[in-house]
Amino acid sequence: MAGIALAVAQGRMGEIWINVSMVLTAAAGVLLAWQIYPRQRRALREPGDRGALSTLSMLTGVFNLLWAAVVVLMIVRPGDHA
Repeated sequence: MAGIALAVAQGRMGEIWINVSMVLTAAAGVLLAWQIYPRQRRALREPGDRGALSTLSMLTGVFNLLWAAVVVLMIVRPGDHA
């Protein structure tokens, strides 16, 4: 919310890299809440299922890639002329 407030205050909400970063952040949050967290709880409750752990590892990797993309967008800021 603080990032949105700053972007609005600076008049930068129309910049594509901010919008893409917000979408990727939302996607990462949804992935974490709806897939990763429940699967982690299940894996801790019932250890030993290699297939479930493999899927959890894959989803966690996707989550990390989403955050890495957000970090790159925040540093590079494509299309920013300031």
